[in-house]
Amino acid sequence: MTMGPDDVRRVAACLLACGFDADAYVAQHPDLTAAGLDGASGLQHFIAYGCAEGREPIVGPLPDGLHALRSLADGGAAWPRAFFRAVFRRQALDGGAMGRLWLGPDPTTLADIQAMSGLPYYVFGDSHAAHYAQGATVGAAWLAGIPIVCHGASAAGLARIYPPAQYGAPILRWLTAAATAAPDVPVFLKFGGIDAEFRWMAHRLENGVATFSVPQFDDYAAQAVAQYARFLDAAIERAGRKRLRICTAFPTALFDACWIEGFLTANGGTLWKSSANPRFCTAWKSPTSAPAPHCAVGTTTVCGAAAPSGGWNLSMTSHRS
Repeated sequence: MTMGPDDVRRVAACLLACGFDADAYVAQHPDLTAAGLDGASGLQHFIAYGCAEGREPIVGPLPDGLHALRSLADGGAAWPRAFFRAVFRRQALDGGAMGRLWLGPDPTTLADIQAMSGLPYYVFGDSHAAHYAQGATVGAAWLAGIPIVCHGASAAGLARIYPPAQYGAPILRWLTAAATAAPDVPVFLKFGGIDAEFRWMAHRLENGVATFSVPQFDDYAAQAVAQYARFLDAAIERAGRKRLRICTAFPTALFDACWIEGFLTANGGTLWKSSANPRFCTAWKSPTSAPAPHCAVGTTTVCGAAAPSGGWNLSMTSHRS
């Protein structure tokens, strides 16, 4: 990476416009702190060494300053791409961008990504959606995932029209707008983890079921998939089959003891305290049985006329004890 003094000054100005936090950058790297660097030298370090070393910058939300950073490549220089890619990935994962992203695709940002050899795509999903925002390379291009996180959203709940619906209707509005603003950008839907974990466990708690049952889970999962399919039918009407990518739910591979701790942390222990079955509560506090064998619900074809041949692959898995 060859940069002259003017290039350094220009990229420094662009990084600051992107919200680069030099103090936070140094603080997140103990070796830089140990070397005596501070905020005043943090920006210079990232430009001279940090970006090439793969260190993540601390920046503001997408797309602050990104267009100006892209403009540095107008003269044909290759080095701006590395800075653009590093800043974009960090900005895309910044929760502060969510409000902007829900307004719909930004054609300028998408054009900037593509001009810098990025392959943009959106990922709607629960908290696991960020895992799909990978920065891997594909030939000379790189993946530019933009996650739009729907905290606590269940696949089954997306089909609800009335409260407590949270995300189904906004996603459909977004897809309608995207059909014009970004007709060629893929959209991934990553839902089902909440159903396979939190909602399934809530179902067991509410019904006083202390042991895992494969048939019960199969019935529960089939109902959840059928509701999710209603939402997918509506999504297809707005986005078309070609643009949508439907992700399977992450396998539920937690022991009950670990699950209980996370569940109670997320729900404040409400369901636990409200349980009228002391024996059931005791069983959950001291799980002793080994994890059940891998249990899977097969591919469903209950999506309606809009479903592709063979149905959606929406299997849910569990390792519950």
